[in-house]
Amino acid sequence: MKHFITISELEEWGGRKMTSAEFDLWVPSAANKMNAKRIHKEIEMEAKYAENGIEIYNPKKELPYYIFHWWVLLDVFKYKITDFKKISTFDLPVALGQTRADELFMFDLCKMPHLLISGAAQQGKTVCLNAIIATLLDKKHPAELKFVFIFPKEKNRFTNLENHYLAKLDSENQTVISDIDTLKSLCKEMNLRYDLLKLAQTENIKEYNEKIIFRHLALENGHRFLPYIVVIIDDFDMIATKEIEPLIVQLAQLAHIVGIHLIIATQPKENVITNAIKANFPAHIDFNGVCGDLLFSHGDETTQVQCAFVEKNDVHIIWQPGFPTAYLLPKI
Repeated sequence: MKHFITISELEEWGGRKMTSAEFDLWVPSAANKMNAKRIHKEIEMEAKYAENGIEIYNPKKELPYYIFHWWVLLDVFKYKITDFKKISTFDLPVALGQTRADELFMFDLCKMPHLLISGAAQQGKTVCLNAIIATLLDKKHPAELKFVFIFPKEKNRFTNLENHYLAKLDSENQTVISDIDTLKSLCKEMNLRYDLLKLAQTENIKEYNEKIIFRHLALENGHRFLPYIVVIIDDFDMIATKEIEPLIVQLAQLAHIVGIHLIIATQPKENVITNAIKANFPAHIDFNGVCGDLLFSHGDETTQVQCAFVEKNDVHIIWQPGFPTAYLLPKI
């Protein structure tokens, strides 16, 4: 069944905590008003008033209803964030959706520094990837950010982004790449970037680019501004092989220092995500429903989020023009 989640703070009970029995009395009328088939309750005892999480199941077989769509997501992201100091520190800001407290959930991909997304078919992995891509496109100029898309099922999905936001091998004639050579090229790009950081006596991509911006490094000596590269692999279970695993692990261990970050989406099949991969992906998104409900885990923190509804076509209209050609990865 489809469902969505709302959070309400009930004050009808004289400004005191609502007991479980009182909540049970309120549930039938609420269910009737919202035409709900089943309601799940959760009472936060620490709250000033009781907060009740209401999980409403829609008996109609229709498309999932998400709490808000991409245009609301970006509008909130731009204009309604109260903690501007926090967001200003994000190098790769991502907004996913809404928490159970009706707050925008956002994180800095650089601080993750890689993300593993797991869920069965039709649970929302693609919508989640679309939300991540959309917010990154909205917040970053093509000079600052490049994508590598490895989607086994789709070869030419991001054609409008090719010259502006994509990184690819010169020999590739598709915007979505499924070749192992791309991962090898990314490892080479990573090593070249480490050489530049060593030459510039900097410890990470942020320090290096600051030296470029303030003209402390001579471009004629081979220095250049380094855009972040976000590598997104969908349906990883379709391409996972013994040859690919060590490349993924190598990138996950070292590449974030030089601005290369990985996002892997996969179905939870046995032996697809090995222990070596899991150990190097500190941030996880796990889908546990059919309506975009997800659990975001990083370290000891876990947050329940409902993902914003971002369709494929929505991603195609959220971007800024930048360059006449794609960012070329090194030959292998």
